[in-house]
Amino acid sequence: MDSEPRGDEAVRAAVAAPYARVLTREEDGGYSAEVAELPGCFSSGDTAAEAMDGLDEAIALWVEAALGMGQVIPQPSREGAHSGRLTLRLLPSIHERAALLAQREGVSLNRYLAAAVGYYVGLGSAPVEAERRADFGSGARASA
Repeated sequence: MDSEPRGDEAVRAAVAAPYARVLTREEDGGYSAEVAELPGCFSSGDTAAEAMDGLDEAIALWVEAALGMGQVIPQPSREGAHSGRLTLRLLPSIHERAALLAQREGVSLNRYLAAAVGYYVGLGSAPVEAERRADFGSGARASA
């Protein structure tokens, strides 16, 4: 935070700031979460909620350590810097499968892919089909 708040005020400001919080499901079934703008600021947990809840404490500790070393606290990524419009190229087989799954769920392909990406980056709930199958990329054939 370039306005130079110090101590407890800086910690509270950082915890409340809209940093990019990234949630990742680990191969062992647990979850890790990190703050993209604060290198090395992360937490983990058995559930997604545990990992995300631990980020507030991780941010506080990260900021305290950075301030103790005289470092400047990075600003959160600029919100609104992206329009939400994206051109995406897929393998034809992935495109076909995604279209079939979207049709099965009764939603547009765009909505289905947006939900899948939102879930993957930790900003949304799992698409219905992904919730039904624990291993979304298992290679199991979808049937119409």
